[in-house]
Amino acid sequence: MREIKFRGCALSDGKWRYGGIHINDEGRVFIVIGSFPDKSIGWCFSEVDPKTVGEYTGLHDKNGREIYEGDILHFDLQDYQGGDHFYTLPVDFLVDCYGFPYKSEPSEPDCDCCISLGEAVANDDELEVIGNIHETPELLEKTNE
Repeated sequence: MREIKFRGCALSDGKWRYGGIHINDEGRVFIVIGSFPDKSIGWCFSEVDPKTVGEYTGLHDKNGREIYEGDILHFDLQDYQGGDHFYTLPVDFLVDCYGFPYKSEPSEPDCDCCISLGEAVANDDELEVIGNIHETPELLEKTNE
Protein backbone atom coordinates (compact mmCIF):
# COMPACT_ATOMS: atom_id res chain seq x y z
CA MET A 1 0.00 0.00 0.00
CA ARG A 2 1.32 3.45 -0.86
CA GLU A 3 1.86 6.19 1.65
CA ILE A 4 -0.94 8.78 1.62
CA LYS A 5 0.42 12.29 2.05
CA PHE A 6 0.16 15.74 0.58
CA ARG A 7 2.21 18.87 0.09
CA GLY A 8 1.25 22.51 0.00
CA CYS A 9 2.95 25.90 0.02
CA ALA A 10 2.69 27.54 3.46
CA LEU A 11 0.99 30.92 3.64
CA SER A 12 3.34 32.00 6.43
CA ASP A 13 6.68 31.70 4.62
CA GLY A 14 6.11 30.25 1.13
CA LYS A 15 7.94 27.01 1.94
CA TRP A 16 6.59 23.58 1.08
CA ARG A 17 5.05 21.48 3.85
CA TYR A 18 4.55 17.71 3.63
CA GLY A 19 2.17 15.50 5.59
CA GLY A 20 -1.51 14.82 6.12
CA ILE A 21 -4.24 17.24 5.14
CA HIS A 22 -6.95 18.95 7.18
CA ILE A 23 -9.70 21.31 5.99
CA ASN A 24 -11.42 23.16 8.82
CA ASP A 25 -15.07 24.26 9.00
CA GLU A 26 -14.16 27.61 7.41
CA GLY A 27 -12.59 25.87 4.40
CA ARG A 28 -9.02 26.78 5.36
CA VAL A 29 -6.52 24.11 4.32
CA PHE A 30 -3.71 22.86 6.56
CA ILE A 31 -0.90 20.36 6.14
CA VAL A 32 -0.58 18.26 9.29
CA ILE A 33 3.14 17.89 9.79
CA GLY A 34 2.93 15.56 12.77
CA SER A 35 3.42 15.87 16.47
CA PHE A 36 6.24 17.68 18.19
CA PRO A 37 9.06 15.40 19.37
CA ASP A 38 8.14 15.64 23.05
CA LYS A 39 4.42 15.10 22.19
CA SER A 40 3.50 17.70 24.81
CA ILE A 41 1.79 20.12 22.47
CA GLY A 42 0.02 17.83 20.01
CA TRP A 43 -0.17 18.07 16.25
CA CYS A 44 1.60 20.73 14.21
CA PHE A 45 -0.58 22.35 11.52
CA SER A 46 0.63 24.69 8.78
CA GLU A 47 -1.93 26.65 6.74
CA VAL A 48 -1.25 26.35 3.02
CA ASP A 49 -2.51 27.91 -0.19
CA PRO A 50 -5.26 25.51 -1.35
CA LYS A 51 -4.29 26.01 -5.01
CA THR A 52 -0.86 24.47 -4.30
CA VAL A 53 -2.02 21.27 -2.59
CA GLY A 54 -1.01 18.08 -4.38
CA GLU A 55 -1.14 14.42 -3.38
CA TYR A 56 1.89 12.13 -3.37
CA THR A 57 1.59 9.57 -6.19
CA GLY A 58 3.59 6.85 -4.43
CA LEU A 59 6.22 6.95 -7.20
CA HIS A 60 9.75 8.36 -7.51
CA ASP A 61 11.77 9.86 -10.35
CA LYS A 62 15.26 8.73 -11.44
CA ASN A 63 16.84 10.64 -8.54
CA GLY A 64 14.58 9.08 -5.90
CA ARG A 65 12.53 12.28 -5.58
CA GLU A 66 8.88 11.79 -4.65
CA ILE A 67 6.42 12.65 -7.43
CA TYR A 68 3.42 14.80 -6.46
CA GLU A 69 0.36 15.96 -8.32
CA GLY A 70 1.37 19.25 -9.95
CA ASP A 71 5.00 18.26 -10.55
CA ILE A 72 6.40 18.80 -14.02
CA LEU A 73 8.25 15.78 -15.38
CA HIS A 74 10.57 15.34 -18.33
CA PHE A 75 10.63 11.88 -19.87
CA ASP A 76 11.05 9.86 -23.04
CA LEU A 77 8.60 7.20 -24.23
CA GLN A 78 9.02 5.00 -27.26
CA ASP A 79 5.94 4.52 -29.38
CA TYR A 80 4.84 1.16 -30.74
CA GLN A 81 7.07 1.66 -33.81
CA GLY A 82 10.15 2.28 -31.67
CA GLY A 83 10.28 6.04 -32.16
CA ASP A 84 11.26 8.27 -29.25
CA HIS A 85 8.94 10.98 -27.99
CA PHE A 86 10.16 13.41 -25.34
CA TYR A 87 7.62 15.00 -23.04
CA THR A 88 7.60 17.77 -20.46
CA LEU A 89 4.19 17.47 -18.81
CA PRO A 90 2.50 18.14 -15.46
CA VAL A 91 1.25 15.29 -13.29
CA ASP A 92 -2.51 15.40 -12.86
CA PHE A 93 -5.13 13.10 -11.37
CA LEU A 94 -7.15 11.78 -14.28
CA VAL A 95 -10.29 9.64 -14.13
CA ASP A 96 -8.78 6.81 -12.09
CA CYS A 97 -5.01 7.27 -12.04
CA TYR A 98 -2.22 9.84 -12.09
CA GLY A 99 -1.06 10.72 -15.56
CA PHE A 100 -0.48 13.33 -18.22
CA PRO A 101 -3.24 14.64 -20.48
CA TYR A 102 -2.00 15.70 -23.89
CA LYS A 103 -3.11 16.25 -27.47
CA SER A 104 -1.95 13.34 -29.62
CA GLU A 105 -2.50 15.32 -32.80
CA PRO A 106 -2.51 19.12 -32.61
CA SER A 107 -4.59 19.15 -35.79
CA GLU A 108 -7.33 17.18 -33.99
CA PRO A 109 -8.46 19.47 -31.15
CA ASP A 110 -11.06 16.98 -29.88
CA CYS A 111 -8.60 14.09 -29.62
CA ASP A 112 -7.47 14.05 -25.99
CA CYS A 113 -5.21 11.25 -24.84
CA CYS A 114 -3.32 10.46 -21.70
CA ILE A 115 -0.16 8.72 -20.60
CA SER A 116 -0.39 7.01 -17.23
CA LEU A 117 2.30 8.00 -14.73
CA GLY A 118 2.87 4.32 -13.93
CA GLU A 119 3.56 3.61 -17.62
CA ALA A 120 5.97 6.53 -17.86
CA VAL A 121 7.88 5.46 -14.73
CA ALA A 122 8.03 1.82 -15.88
CA ASN A 123 9.27 2.69 -19.38
CA ASP A 124 11.75 5.49 -18.76
CA ASP A 125 14.77 5.19 -16.49
CA GLU A 126 15.49 8.89 -17.02
CA LEU A 127 12.10 10.29 -15.90
CA GLU A 128 12.82 13.37 -13.79
CA VAL A 129 10.93 15.96 -11.77
CA ILE A 130 12.14 19.29 -13.16
CA GLY A 131 9.76 21.65 -11.36
CA ASN A 132 6.10 22.16 -10.56
CA ILE A 133 3.16 24.10 -11.95
CA HIS A 134 3.23 26.59 -9.06
CA GLU A 135 6.86 27.69 -9.01
CA THR A 136 8.06 26.96 -12.56
CA PRO A 137 5.06 27.05 -14.94
CA GLU A 138 7.32 28.41 -17.70
CA LEU A 139 8.73 24.88 -18.09
CA LEU A 140 5.45 23.91 -19.75
CA GLU A 141 5.94 26.51 -22.46
CA LYS A 142 8.61 24.30 -24.01
CA THR A 143 7.37 22.42 -27.04
CA ASN A 144 6.97 18.70 -26.50
CA GLU A 145 8.63 16.72 -29.29
